[in-house]
Amino acid sequence: MAAFPAIAYADASRAWVLRLPPPRVAVVYFYEGNDLNDNMNFLQRRVENPDAAGLAESIDRSIAAYPQALSVHSELGGYFPLLRFSARIVRRIYIELTSATATQGPGSDSAASAAQADPPNAVEIAGQAVKLPANLQSPALELTPPELARAALVYERSLAFLRKLLPATPVLVVYLPAPLSSYRLLGPEVSSQQYVAGRATRHPRERVAEASDAICGLIRAATIGQGAGFLDLRIAIRAASTSDLLHGPRDFKHFNRKGMEAMGQAVAARIDRPLKQDSCSQAAD
Repeated sequence: MAAFPAIAYADASRAWVLRLPPPRVAVVYFYEGNDLNDNMNFLQRRVENPDAAGLAESIDRSIAAYPQALSVHSELGGYFPLLRFSARIVRRIYIELTSATATQGPGSDSAASAAQADPPNAVEIAGQAVKLPANLQSPALELTPPELARAALVYERSLAFLRKLLPATPVLVVYLPAPLSSYRLLGPEVSSQQYVAGRATRHPRERVAEASDAICGLIRAATIGQGAGFLDLRIAIRAASTSDLLHGPRDFKHFNRKGMEAMGQAVAARIDRPLKQDSCSQAAD
């Protein structure tokens, strides 16, 4: 949310042809499945003394320095701001065509290997019980309330950075549910992906709705505090999942075509009212 727009506009100022005007609307997608875990990693790796007082100011300094750490230090690369993006697309296409497995970073499937014995997650689709894989991404079930608050602060300061970068651009934040929050769950327990070693991967089913509602409340409050619009996509996704599988069958971390269509239609219906601030819908269990 903060670093890549800053890099894009810095590079575009030097590009031969491409000039990026301020966007009419900026759409930010917050994903409850692993964004807060990523923010915790940012705190641990990029923020000095994250346990000291003045955490917001420390985060601000780290976010301001982050674009430079990520940018390509190449004079030629500065004239082709879409080069890195294009290279990643080509790599993903190659992986799809060769059926290779993409290399994952820390906190990915390798972290979930310790919980391979978990049973599959049972959900209801079109009136039928369907088994989904174990270790699905969840609404940060393994994070404690203090960790959630700190991770949400990283989100809030990142949004503040974006608002300063694009002061005349309205920002719409779209809240995306994790796979476990996207379906009517069956059975007493769920199996979630493990991002922190030693944390539980099996939780009572009702914890999914509780955690999803709590995170939505944190993100909505931070969003409104920065003057941005808010759209809770859980309503549209839960409605679509009553009749269709919205993830998989190969990749259960991201929407499939039906899931992308449900998301796109909901966002398109709000794109002309970006600053409207919806309430968080109560997640169903």
